Amino acid sequence: MNTTLYTIDSFKISNYRSFYDEQEIIFNNTVKAFYGANASGKSNLYKALAVFQNFVINSTQPNYTNPPYDPFLLASDGTKRPLRLEVMFSDKRSDSSYRYMFESDGTFITEEAMYDCSSSRERTLFVRSRGYTATAGKNGFGKAIFEKTRSSSLIITQAQMFNNKYAAALFDMIGNLCLIEVGNTPYLRDFSMQIVQKNPALKDRALKLLNSADFMIRDFDFVSSDIPHEAIEAAPFSDEVKTQLRNQKVSAVQTVHAARNEEGDIVNNVAFDMSTQESHGTNIFFDLIIPILDCVENGKTMYIDEFSSSLHSDICEFIIKLFQDNKTEAKLLVNTHDQTLMKDGKRGLLSRDNVVIVEKDKYERTHITPLGKKRSIRKDDNIEKKYRYGLYGGRPFIRR
Repeated sequence: MNTTLYTIDSFKISNYRSFYDEQEIIFNNTVKAFYGANASGKSNLYKALAVFQNFVINSTQPNYTNPPYDPFLLASDGTKRPLRLEVMFSDKRSDSSYRYMFESDGTFITEEAMYDCSSSRERTLFVRSRGYTATAGKNGFGKAIFEKTRSSSLIITQAQMFNNKYAAALFDMIGNLCLIEVGNTPYLRDFSMQIVQKNPALKDRALKLLNSADFMIRDFDFVSSDIPHEAIEAAPFSDEVKTQLRNQKVSAVQTVHAARNEEGDIVNNVAFDMSTQESHGTNIFFDLIIPILDCVENGKTMYIDEFSSSLHSDICEFIIKLFQDNKTEAKLLVNTHDQTLMKDGKRGLLSRDNVVIVEKDKYERTHITPLGKKRSIRKDDNIEKKYRYGLYGGRPFIRR
């Protein structure tokens, strides 16, 4: 079992979409569930982490002519302030920890810095401003790296190309951060196929979990198929793009079910096309289960947006328990509306320490508040009932 080295400890965000003031997620529990009304900002939180991950990895690519910038638009100074994203991450086995941040105004990286937080006194590894002010070149962030970095890309991405050990630590953490958007089937099928190709044993474990969750699937295989002709022709693409698509293959999945005679004996196996012949919920669970197994077995952190979409609450509990029962550093974050996951005194898996409330104030600014800090809540409280009654906030106020 290969467990990750560096794991994310916290993530800060400000001036991004519905986030105006700085908000922070603390990754201090095996499972953390974000609850809030529709349009409260839960998905914006997920997207901010995805923006961070994607830009750090790819900022030096030619197609990134401008850094990310999607500011809060409902304040007079929103477009005058930079986007700011920051992470804390660590390796518990070596007691090493780091803080990394960058700011962007959509044209330039206005600030970027990394700090070693392994001791009581934070040590600067590098600081960069719009004017390319460099510090601490002795840490491997010297003149050569700064000169090769565009004003719209990140020093840390360039440093990774120079095999800088601090950049390698950040990239290790990012590589062990799995972000899943439920419903993004084409991407998830390719992602799952790549995971199984690297670790074929995961297929058998995924099959066991499919049957444990009562999906009655005897086997499955990844296959390559053409993009449906009807979808290509209906798409608003140029003839040149459509020609390219006709020559492309996409990952598909075939499942196997048992055909039985009147006595209930298995007489044959029947192949189903996952996308067209299995239920929507089966597709969703399948898209999740292989990445989940990879995260659980290798101590990664997974964040699922729209977690309860098309999944029975018992299946959601089944997934949560996979993380709660694991022996690695694996963590699960979910955006959900499924209140039955909260503890009600008799059932439910999520205590006050597992629940985070996401809500907007009267200025439509998103705020993130761990339930345990919102007010005095006893450990034996029926938090599902109190949440339903609106005592914690994070619910739509419907006028009748």
